[in-house]
Amino acid sequence: MYKIKKISQSKNKGFTLIELLIVVSVLGILGGVLTTVINPKVQRAKAQDSVYATNIQKLAEGIEAYYITGNGVAYPAEDPSGSLSNVIADPNNNLSKYIATWPTDAAYEYRVSSDSTNACLSVPMASDPDVRIKYVFKSSTSGACSGRVVRDCTYSCYEGSSFNTNLDGCNSLTGNACN
Repeated sequence: MYKIKKISQSKNKGFTLIELLIVVSVLGILGGVLTTVINPKVQRAKAQDSVYATNIQKLAEGIEAYYITGNGVAYPAEDPSGSLSNVIADPNNNLSKYIATWPTDAAYEYRVSSDSTNACLSVPMASDPDVRIKYVFKSSTSGACSGRVVRDCTYSCYEGSSFNTNLDGCNSLTGNACN
């Protein structure tokens, strides 16, 4: 008869220490790179900026509708706080037909010129509070970015004691300069 040799099995099952150290090192490096690339705080701030830009656009649409239905004579007056929350809440005002509530998730600013023919909306950016997302109504200024939501603006709607429609330094939402 034939004798069948039994193949001996190794008593050492599993990975060696070197193999485990290499895998853990590679995973650590990948984790560090991903955390740097996908920074959750930065991503949240960018998402919040998108929300702010959308809110500014919706507020601008409501204010423009109010302006147009009033024969293009005057923009709604602002609150002393630089918003429209009290104006919207006033039942004698038509603005509540176009804007249900004023957003409270950030310091939105609405300013009107003394003759009520120019208006501006802005909010500090979540990703960089030193610059703003801004909307300057078309009747307020001319240029490529008037009547559009813009970002990275260094000026608010009210600088010092004067109404401001300056779009210098602003960029469109696609990143093009407004100058």
